[in-house]
Amino acid sequence: MNKTLYTMCGAIVLALAACADGTSVEPNTSYAEGNSLWNPLAGDFSVNTARYAEKLPENLQADGHWFWETKGDDDDGGRSYVEWPVKLGSGVDSLSTVIESCQGICGIARLNRGELNYDPFVGVGFTIARDETGRPTPVDVSDWGGICITYKSEIAPFLVLVLDDSESKVLEDGYAFPFVSLPKARSGEITRCYSWDKFQLPSWFRGVPAYWSDNVGEKAAQRLVGIMFKMQNAPGEYAFSISYVGMNTEDDSGIEVREEGFQRDGWSPLLKRGTVNDDAEDK
Repeated sequence: MNKTLYTMCGAIVLALAACADGTSVEPNTSYAEGNSLWNPLAGDFSVNTARYAEKLPENLQADGHWFWETKGDDDDGGRSYVEWPVKLGSGVDSLSTVIESCQGICGIARLNRGELNYDPFVGVGFTIARDETGRPTPVDVSDWGGICITYKSEIAPFLVLVLDDSESKVLEDGYAFPFVSLPKARSGEITRCYSWDKFQLPSWFRGVPAYWSDNVGEKAAQRLVGIMFKMQNAPGEYAFSISYVGMNTEDDSGIEVREEGFQRDGWSPLLKRGTVNDDAEDK
C-alpha cells in the first residue's frame, strides 16, 4: 500500500479524545468577522467552528481546539514528533501557550523514520464538534465553501479532511481521506484557498466505493470531523507555522492571497522561544 499520505483515523481519534479532558474554553467569536475562522493576532485560541455551520444538532457542542497528533507514525515504528517553542499547557487548550508565544501555531517537525517503510509524518489540526460524551462528531460545513489557510513550511504539507470511523473503514482505514497538496513556503507566509471540490482521494487508492466516486470534497464537507495540517517527508527537521484559518467564499481556489496583517518576516516565532533549540538558524 502506498502510504505517501498516511492518515490513520484511529490515531486521529485517539489524539482528539486525549484532548477531551480539562476545562473547555469556548471558541472566540468576538473577532470572527468576514471569512475568518481563526485569527490568533485578534486573540483567537480556538477555531470558531460554529460560524457558518449549516446544521449543528442540539446534542453537539462546537469545538475548534487545536490538537497535535499524539499517535501517528509511531504505530508503524516511526519516531516523529513536533518540537514546540514553549512548554505545553493542560486540558483542551494545551496548545494555547504555543499560540500565545507564536501568534499562531509554530514548531519544528522532527521526522524520524525509525522502522517505517514509508516517509514519516506529524500533524496538527482541529475538530469541528463533539457530542455530549466528548466524542468528535461529523458536522455539515458545506457553507464554508472550502478552506483558506495562512502558513509557512520548509516542506510541502498536506491539508486533510478527517472523517469518522465509518468512513475510515471504507477509505482504507483512513489512509485515503480527501486531501489537497500545499506548496512549500520557506521564504515567507502565504495563503492558499481551496474550495471543497479541490479535495480528492489519493491517486493510489483502488476499489473506490461508489459513493466516493465523485464530488469527493463536497461530500466530505457534509460530514466533516476535523481538518489536519500534515507534514510528511524524508527524515529531517522542518520548521512550520500556521497563522490564519478561514472559510473560502471566492471562486479563485488555489491561488495565492496575501493578507496584510498576517505577514511576519523570517522565522521569528521559532527563534523567540529561548528555551528550546536556541542555536536554530534562519533557513
